[in-house]
Amino acid sequence: AKRDLALESLLTTSEIEAWAGTGLITLLPDTRATYRSLIRSVASHINPNTDAPPAINRLPHRSIRPPYSEREVTRIKQLATTQADVRTRAMLMVCAALGFGAGVDATDLLSMTTQSIKDHGEEGIEVVIRGPRARKSWMLPEYQEFLRDGLAVLPQQGALFTAVELKNKGTVGRLYEKPRQIGNTPIAIDQSRMRNTWLCVLMNMP
Repeated sequence: AKRDLALESLLTTSEIEAWAGTGLITLLPDTRATYRSLIRSVASHINPNTDAPPAINRLPHRSIRPPYSEREVTRIKQLATTQADVRTRAMLMVCAALGFGAGVDATDLLSMTTQSIKDHGEEGIEVVIRGPRARKSWMLPEYQEFLRDGLAVLPQQGALFTAVELKNKGTVGRLYEKPRQIGNTPIAIDQSRMRNTWLCVLMNMP
């Protein structure tokens, strides 16, 4: 019998499965699955019949935030040290130093305590990150004094963020909303961009 070769008739679930099971049998499993997925996606847009396979909901790729420039790093450090509120000033200095100097991101900060930071004097500062991404990181020399100055104001023992601060979502983001910025071009402070800046420094080291 003569088959209906109309596009709508071909792009149905049964036809696609038959094609994948016979016409692609010589291909590797991964390649066969890729072709099958692509044709199913096309079918969901072209075929008006209810027999067409549903479109695949693809998860968007998370955009990679760019690192800060040297000028931006300087501005953030200046912004941190010029805040009137003592605790805000200290927390900004500590969090910025940990981000720029040791690659600590916002998730890491939430579980950190002052004991997580081990100052070995001239040998450097060791940062111990616990949790699902547990690791150790040695702070870049240019941020060590900046970190020490911030820590000097905070309690010598305990979590960086208070229990009250940790109850709400976006704890680190709210910290970066507090600084009073002067000028027409305020700088957006982002812990992930600090970490990316640190990564760029490491990759360019000799």
